[in-house]
Amino acid sequence: MTKFSTAMTVLLAVSAFAAPAAFAETEESAGNASRYSMQETDDGFLRLDRQTGQVSHCSKKSGDFVCESVADDRTVYEEKIAELEAELNKVESALARAKGELPNEEDIAEAFSVFESFAKHFSRAARVFRDEMGKVDEPLPEEESGS
Repeated sequence: MTKFSTAMTVLLAVSAFAAPAAFAETEESAGNASRYSMQETDDGFLRLDRQTGQVSHCSKKSGDFVCESVADDRTVYEEKIAELEAELNKVESALARAKGELPNEEDIAEAFSVFESFAKHFSRAARVFRDEMGKVDEPLPEEESGS
């Protein structure tokens, strides 16, 4: 089956299932819908499994009807969703573990207080150093001798 045929089959299946009145439903017993819903196509029919959502294209081959699964991107999406849910669970778990390690407001205030104190002391030391560097060319005071 070509890609175009497969795409048309899927399109027909979606269109057919969007309009349930177009399907001829058979009933296994009064009041109970059958598991499968079928829609005639040019070269066979589409079969929808109402329990699993699987769509198959059935056609006559060598005198017998053979049903083949229609390519369904839903499986790929479901696998990707499962993968992303697993990754999300890992991230949420890591976040829960790290939450106790994050600093609270008091820790942050204390850290800023320490930094502010350091900055004041450093600034004072820089001023003293600047003042002393300005005196480099001045002669050193002579020591008075007491003899």
